Amino acid sequence: MEKKRLIQALVIIGLVALNVGTFGVLSGNFKDGQNAQLKRAWINEDIQPVAARSANIYSIESLQASMQLDSMELSVACDQVFDETTEFKAEFINTSMPKKYGEHEFIRIQAALKNVGETSWYGAEHPCSAEYKLMQLGNMDKPEEMHLLWNDFNFVDNDWSNSEFKNRVELSEKEVKPGEEGNFSFWIETPITKITTDVDIIKNEETGEEEKDVKMYKWAYEKYTFTPIIAGKWLSEVKIPLTLKVGDLPPKEADKLRFIDEKLDNFNLKDFNGEKNVYIRLSDQTGFLRYGDKAFHSYKVSSGSWDKKTPTGDHKVANKQELRVGGKSPYYRMPYWLGLSINGAPFIGYGLHEVPYLGASRETSQFYKNGLKYDLGKNVSHGCVRSGDKDAPFLFEFGEIGMSVYVRNKDDEKMFATIDPPKAS
Repeated sequence: MEKKRLIQALVIIGLVALNVGTFGVLSGNFKDGQNAQLKRAWINEDIQPVAARSANIYSIESLQASMQLDSMELSVACDQVFDETTEFKAEFINTSMPKKYGEHEFIRIQAALKNVGETSWYGAEHPCSAEYKLMQLGNMDKPEEMHLLWNDFNFVDNDWSNSEFKNRVELSEKEVKPGEEGNFSFWIETPITKITTDVDIIKNEETGEEEKDVKMYKWAYEKYTFTPIIAGKWLSEVKIPLTLKVGDLPPKEADKLRFIDEKLDNFNLKDFNGEKNVYIRLSDQTGFLRYGDKAFHSYKVSSGSWDKKTPTGDHKVANKQELRVGGKSPYYRMPYWLGLSINGAPFIGYGLHEVPYLGASRETSQFYKNGLKYDLGKNVSHGCVRSGDKDAPFLFEFGEIGMSVYVRNKDDEKMFATIDPPKAS
C-alpha cells in the first residue's frame, strides 16, 4: 500500500514539474485564456499559492498535503446521520477582498461564516466527504449564472459554467464544528469598464447663453449575493454580499443604483439602459419597474373592472401627489398618486396609486383592508391602477413627471417585460 502511494506521488510530482516547465510554450493550448492568465500569475509569484482540492493539482502545497496522509483520518468512522430534520445554521461574519483593483483582473475573495447550529459542517477534504452532506457556497437567485469563478486554483473546467456543481464554492476547512468559524475562498474576475458621457445644459453667467457641460466617466458596477447550501437546501436567511466597482459612477447611474439595489441581489448596472418607465400588463395584473426594456421589480396591481377598463397605450405621468382625494362621494383617499396623460391627451383622472381608503386613515378603513387582502390581482378599480402598501411608496419615489407608463393587455413585440411576475402570497 505504501509503495503504491509513493509511486502515485512521484507521478504527480512529475506532472506538476512538466506543467510548470512547459507552461510558457503550451499556454496557447489552454482552452480558456483566463485560466491561463490565473496560472501565469501564480507561476510568476504574483499570487500566493493556496492549497485546494482539484483533479488538476498545480499548487506545491496541495501536492505535499495530499502526500501527508493522516493514519487517524483513514480510520474515521463515517457514522454521522443526516435526515430531513437535520438543521444547519450559519451567521455571516464578513468578506475580505483587495481594497484596490482594476478592470478585468482576478481577485481573491474570502467569506467567513460562523456555525451557530448544532451540527458540524463538512468540506470536500473530509475523509467522509463522499458520505456526508457538504457545506458549499452558491448563488441562490441565479444558480446558473455564467460568471467565471474559481475555488482556489482549480483552474481547468472548474468555473461556474463548467463545474459539476453550478455556482458552488467548497468549504476551505475539512470540518467546522458548532461555534467555530468556516471560510470560503475563491477567485473572481472584475468587470470591464464602459465609458459614459453625461451632457448637461448650463447657463453662462457672463453671456447668459446656454452651454453644454460634457463629462466622461469610465466605470463598471456589479453586485452579487451568495448563500450557503447543504445537500440542495439553501440557508436563505444568510446573505453574503459582494460588490465589484471600478471607477466613479456617473450621477445618472448612481440614481439608478439606489432603486435597483433595493430590489435586486444580483445585477450588472450596465444592463439597465434607457429611461425609467413603468410597464403594466393587464393580462395577469402585474406591474414592472424598468430602465429601458429591462425590469428590476415586479408587483401585483388591480386595474379597471370590465365596464370601467384601464386605457391601454403609451401614457405619461402628468402630475404627482402624496395623497389625492376624489372629487365626488364617497371621496376616496388615493395615496401615492401618479396622474396620467392618456396617449398624449390632457389629464382626465386616470392614475397609478395605492389601494384607496375611506375615512380618516388606512388603519380605520375596512375598505382599505379588504382592498389589500382581496382586490390586488383582480379587475376591480374604476380605471386607475392600484398597488399594494409596500409597492406604492417605492413606485411613487421612482416616478417623476414626464415618465412613460406603458399599459398593455399582454406582452407584445414593442414592449416586453423581462422579469417574472411576483409569486402569489
